[in-house]
Amino acid sequence: MRENIVEHLRFCATHFSCSGCGGDCKTGSNEPRTKAVLNDAADAIEELLAAVPHWISVEERLPEKHVEVLICTEDYGKNELGFANTAVWDGSEWIETWNRKESIPYVSHWMPLPEPPKGVE
Repeated sequence: MRENIVEHLRFCATHFSCSGCGGDCKTGSNEPRTKAVLNDAADAIEELLAAVPHWISVEERLPEKHVEVLICTEDYGKNELGFANTAVWDGSEWIETWNRKESIPYVSHWMPLPEPPKGVE
């Protein structure tokens, strides 16, 4: 059913009855069929949200060592947004990735880098 979830949701949004849906909802009556579609939609949305990169507080957890990530800093520790940059966590401090020499203070959040565009090495 997951493959056709958008088609099923569009049908449910425009019809008062699921008869004629043509989908494989695996239920017979309208109400359970609608519930099945909505539950599958909720499951799919949860999976998508989990897959979308999001900011992670350094207090929550740190990335793996020496893996390049996007970081967000506080402005000189004033609890204000400073800047975003790429860096690696070396186990004790954040290191800029472009020169691997300078540490970056006041990192508050990080997130994994997205996959590069297709066709780019």
